[in-house]
Amino acid sequence: MPEPFAQTLVETRGHSRLVRWSVFGLGLLLLAYTVVRAVTVSFTWDESWTFLHHVLRNVFYQRTYDAMGANHHLLNVWGMWLSWKLFGDGTLALRLPNLLAHVIYLYASGRIALKARSGFLAIAVFLVLNVHPYLLDFFSLGRGYGLACGWMMLALWHAWRYLEEGRQQRDVLWASICGSLAAMSNLIMIDLLLGLGLAFLILWLLEGRRMGAAWWKRSMLTLCLPGLAGLGLILPEAMGLLHGGSLYFGSPSFWPGTLLSLGE
Repeated sequence: MPEPFAQTLVETRGHSRLVRWSVFGLGLLLLAYTVVRAVTVSFTWDESWTFLHHVLRNVFYQRTYDAMGANHHLLNVWGMWLSWKLFGDGTLALRLPNLLAHVIYLYASGRIALKARSGFLAIAVFLVLNVHPYLLDFFSLGRGYGLACGWMMLALWHAWRYLEEGRQQRDVLWASICGSLAAMSNLIMIDLLLGLGLAFLILWLLEGRRMGAAWWKRSMLTLCLPGLAGLGLILPEAMGLLHGGSLYFGSPSFWPGTLLSLGE
């Protein structure tokens, strides 16, 4: 797994200690904001539904699908259940998985920001990636959106590392794992998982003249196995939501709700 965020501050190339610790301090302030919100904001209707109908009833994987089926965000239900068993049913405990996802998001966005060419740009990139009220709200609620954003950003960081730091297969593996976890957090992140796989394949095809058969086999296994494992869990749920009428909340049909957004 990635190194602790604070440790990377002293390893990032080309930035002063002031810039590195400024990014770290801003991250702490943003995390403090989401923790305060998690403690003080009342439970929403959707969070309550998830807790009452899925967590309390040990519904780890849906058996029936209806108009509320999309409320079951797989990884969030599992995380809420574990946190409930360990820490009780307080709002902070039930929202803890998404607060931990905020730590992941801050880590990954901080690593990306510190790749900027100047200290000013590094701080600006970090603020652009983080200072958005709706994004921050996701991390302070017991829903799947914060988890999806956290794993998405970590997947993007590993894709960046692959491009910039020597084409390491471990970064392909982690990008695929994190993409799968993002999709398990919220079905819309299937677009991320498929998009990452397509991007790696296009890149490898462009570089294919220098790759042997053994390299291709190893690379495809590294890329596809985590993705296929995630899709194996996600696609039955997606089909159930499709037949239950809750897959396209806010979208008129299959094309603009899925394929068009993937293309964009």
